[in-house]
Amino acid sequence: QFAVEPALQGGGLGARLLQHVEDEARARGAARIASDTAEPAKHLVRYYAGRGYRVAGRTRWNGKTYESLLLLKDLSGPPGSTNGSFVAPGEGADTLSP
Repeated sequence: QFAVEPALQGGGLGARLLQHVEDEARARGAARIASDTAEPAKHLVRYYAGRGYRVAGRTRWNGKTYESLLLLKDLSGPPGSTNGSFVAPGEGADTLSP
């Protein structure tokens, strides 16, 4: 997990961090990458959707009062790509709307 200090948000730091993690995962041969975000955080849900992440499931982590979306992204695109087409099989995985 990572977050950007609120005072530093809006300058692209989070996007650069996430892109670095995705590129590093590709370089190490990963086919997919997983993340999660709080379902009530609609701005983050839209952000991840715009980066190609798809809902693979939901969970409520211990001690939390909200559900989190489990997200997956296909890393088959070139480095720097924000596209992803992975949709989890079974259970009719949701598609996020950017």
